[in-house]
Amino acid sequence: MQSITPEVAERYRRVVDLKKAGLTYDQIAHELGYADRSGAKRALDAAIDRWGTESIDSLRMIQNEQIDDLFRRAMAAILEGDLGQIDVAIRLMKRRAELFGLDASKRHEISGLDGGAIKTDVGDMLIARLTDLQARQGALAENLDNEPLRLSPSAEGADMQEQDWLEAYMSGYMRE
Repeated sequence: MQSITPEVAERYRRVVDLKKAGLTYDQIAHELGYADRSGAKRALDAAIDRWGTESIDSLRMIQNEQIDDLFRRAMAAILEGDLGQIDVAIRLMKRRAELFGLDASKRHEISGLDGGAIKTDVGDMLIARLTDLQARQGALAENLDNEPLRLSPSAEGADMQEQDWLEAYMSGYMRE
């Protein structure tokens, strides 16, 4: 990690303190003389990279306190009959869960009928094509690496480029 001057370290500390106090990046940039909000954001990122988890934990606790304050206000309004604040309260609860990673990870499993494999048209088409190819080719050679497969004369109506590619592939020229 590159060393920094005491002045830069103090500026980073001020950025962290101002962010903890709830200032926006624009306000921090104005307060500390950064050209714009991106300078303040980069300074905060650099401070967090340098000083690690204690800064992140501090910011997380500050955000939690801010969420608590907003949630108390939303609940008071709900109790006074302002049902429009229910959505605000739910969003605050969701934000707190995100902040602390409280939501369980989501796992999805997709299966076909009765929990079996999913059948697709692509799979059926591939099976039909391979069966057709096997019928045209005849029995497969015992050792494909030494004895390449050739298209049968009945495949003369097929596209010549497809025949060339298939022969090259089957003879091993295009295998990985």
